[in-house]
Amino acid sequence: MLRAGIHPDAWSYNILINCLFKLGKPDEANRIFMEMVLSELHPCSATYNIMINGLCKNGYVNNAIMLFRNLQRHRFIPEVLTYNTLINGLSKARRTGTARRILREFKEAGYEPNCITYTTVMKCCFQSRQFDEALEILHEMRSKGYTFDGYAYCTVIAALIKIGRIEEADEIVRLMQHSGRLDDAMKLLGEIEKEGLECDQYTHTIIINRLCKAGHIDHAMKWFESMEVKDSFTYTIIVRNLCRARRFLCASKIMVLCLNSGFRILRATQRAVIDGLCSIGYTNEVRKLKLKLRVI
Repeated sequence: MLRAGIHPDAWSYNILINCLFKLGKPDEANRIFMEMVLSELHPCSATYNIMINGLCKNGYVNNAIMLFRNLQRHRFIPEVLTYNTLINGLSKARRTGTARRILREFKEAGYEPNCITYTTVMKCCFQSRQFDEALEILHEMRSKGYTFDGYAYCTVIAALIKIGRIEEADEIVRLMQHSGRLDDAMKLLGEIEKEGLECDQYTHTIIINRLCKAGHIDHAMKWFESMEVKDSFTYTIIVRNLCRARRFLCASKIMVLCLNSGFRILRATQRAVIDGLCSIGYTNEVRKLKLKLRVI
């Protein structure tokens, strides 16, 4: 362009810088950016957003922060997209403390973070095992009336259960149920494991219990069947709730499966199954079940 006597405008520079970052050439992109700064053209918001995004994606997070601070020193007011771009880059780099600090500055600048911004930082906190900080963001989101996607819900549940805050996890599942997000949660549980938060049998059991309480026993059964690892607690929960739904034959079959797997069912739950089978006339099943219990 220059040899042809055509001088590139800011838009041309932006396209070139963005392409260089996508090609994995951050040093070359930075050189073009400096060339732009030294020319008569002044970088615009789009330029800074491209630079910050490209630097973060190519592992130059510190450079992205320095650039952000530099534009602030030159009284360039960052826009919403600039903040969101930096927060997203910091979160993906697990720079939780800095991401939270930028989020705080974002709000102090008079902007209102959207659901995506909050969720991004919250996920980062959970992945960095900063559970209280993540829950603080969660409560702030709820106070502002934001709703979460299935992934965010599952991340919260898995993390709460991992640190033993079972009641809070159950409350989040209840919120999922009321907002119609349980189907999303089932599809997204596997993705959480890729992010380093294991969804163990306790996570699944909490959700099964909540489904049963909501009257979705068939949905709970599908979830139960999809579990690779089960324990006595899981079996007891599903058997007990099948009895409450008066599905005693199904409950007895799962109880036998539990016993064959080497696990135990609570005596009160055993009695509920036996009494239930008697009430519907399945005396042969009762006899077989009692024999099985004696053998075990």
